[in-house]
Amino acid sequence: MAHSWLDHPEGPTWHGVFTYRTSGADAGRYDQSRAAKAVRSPRPAERFNHVHLYQEDPFCAQLWYQQHLHAPVYAGRTSRTPLTEATCQVARGPDRTWPALEREGMFRTPGAAVAFGDVAWLWYMRQGDRALVSSRGHVADHLALSVADLDRNVRRAVPSGSA
Repeated sequence: MAHSWLDHPEGPTWHGVFTYRTSGADAGRYDQSRAAKAVRSPRPAERFNHVHLYQEDPFCAQLWYQQHLHAPVYAGRTSRTPLTEATCQVARGPDRTWPALEREGMFRTPGAAVAFGDVAWLWYMRQGDRALVSSRGHVADHLALSVADLDRNVRRAVPSGSA
């Protein structure tokens, strides 16, 4: 059963993005983006365009995908200073913001992202005080990418130790 987007405690503040929840033992969420009618775009009005991911160190995840899979940074979603393995660990910001996937708001800083085609992978710092756990066995336990030339991409990844 799907439910409508969770409201901000002071009432809805955004239009055009809807979050739906699925019910069951391991209830999941998905966002459905709907383009505004006034915006001219070659893309369909409803489409899958991003994935929310939680990470202990969002900038480190972004750096890994840049280095090993040559993923471009999603516009506006990276550190203001150059990232290295020594500088990618950043403390979580102090404030929750809305609109959010949870009624109590969401920690959005630090926030990092890469893009694969026109789909953004958006990383946020873990939301609670407990360490993150494996996604194995949950509603969505992996993401997949397709490439035109698998052999070339494997050869490109092997020297970096990511295969």
